[in-house]
Amino acid sequence: MPVRAAAEPRVAGMLGALRRSHYRLTTQRRLVCEALSELAGHPTAYEVYARVTPRAPSLSLATVYATLRALTQTGAIFDLGSAGGGPARYEVNPEPHANFVCTVCGRVEDVFDVPVGELRDGVVRRGHLVRGLRVVLYGTCATCQSRLRMRVSHN
Repeated sequence: MPVRAAAEPRVAGMLGALRRSHYRLTTQRRLVCEALSELAGHPTAYEVYARVTPRAPSLSLATVYATLRALTQTGAIFDLGSAGGGPARYEVNPEPHANFVCTVCGRVEDVFDVPVGELRDGVVRRGHLVRGLRVVLYGTCATCQSRLRMRVSHN
């Protein structure tokens, strides 16, 4: 299955980060990068694995984890960790934004209406070199808050 045109720059960015960090650009790593770009939201390692295995049945889940770890170390993606007892999720969107992670259900939401780029710009104005920016907020999402309120009101 060809990578969507919109995903191609993202794949190229991930592959470039691996190359600059002296990782070999194997077919398996390329397929993992393509899957990351094709999947919506904040995928888990298993979601990436499930996306790739129809194209590469011999690919192991361990290889997916190793590639995700390499991409995280290069700064191409960000490990959002696990919340709400769920598996770790990965941020693949390079645009400056914040993430909200619900610690109850594990849902991850992109927050673009907060000017996180201004935070970076303020640090740069002080003469610092910024290599990356990640703002992650942890709390309880509106859905889980409603469920908790309903549970309390029924007791």
